[in-house]
Amino acid sequence: MALCAERSDGMEVKMKNIVIFCLIVVLFSVGIILGAELNSISMEKELAQEKSRLDSIQDTVIRNIQTSQNKVEDEESSGKDEAQTVVATKKKISPYATLQIEKFYKGCGHTTLDTMEVPRELVNMTAEELQAKYEKWEIRKFEEREVYIYREIDANCSEHFVIKEDDGKVAVYNQITDNNIQLKEETDIDFESLREEDKSLISAGVEIYGQEELLSFIEDFES
Repeated sequence: MALCAERSDGMEVKMKNIVIFCLIVVLFSVGIILGAELNSISMEKELAQEKSRLDSIQDTVIRNIQTSQNKVEDEESSGKDEAQTVVATKKKISPYATLQIEKFYKGCGHTTLDTMEVPRELVNMTAEELQAKYEKWEIRKFEEREVYIYREIDANCSEHFVIKEDDGKVAVYNQITDNNIQLKEETDIDFESLREEDKSLISAGVEIYGQEELLSFIEDFES
């Protein structure tokens, strides 16, 4: 009987140990599973946060790019609008405009100023077109009804003359420069009919300034 009791106690202890071992194994397995689940949840949360951060950065970059593109497009549009406005408001010469022409002659130091109706060929021209046509002139004023141009000329004005003999006649020359004259007209006055002192003067060349003095000089020879 005592032997049976010992065997029964041993079996119980053994069973308890087995149960304890099984519980330990189960608890260990559950711990591993729970740990894995928690780790998985943590990783998913981190991935979600990282994705959200990347999405935010991407959105910011896209917004910056769009803002930059919109700014460029706005500037281009503004530039086009300004260009169109400039084109639309460019002044053109009216058919009723007056043209003032000022010339300064370096040879004699005189200045002439002529005012006239604008030539038909200049009507509807812009300032740029007028400048292209008259490259050596300075545009000092450009309005639809008034245009003023200026130029300096390396010569004498048209009021300078020289009286000389030409082919037996008394002739009138324009004095372009001190060393350059150009035949203006030949009179009917015979050179040989003049007095000797007048012949000497005309042979050397008589310089005259102004139309009135020229006419007076010629009339003296004709009388």
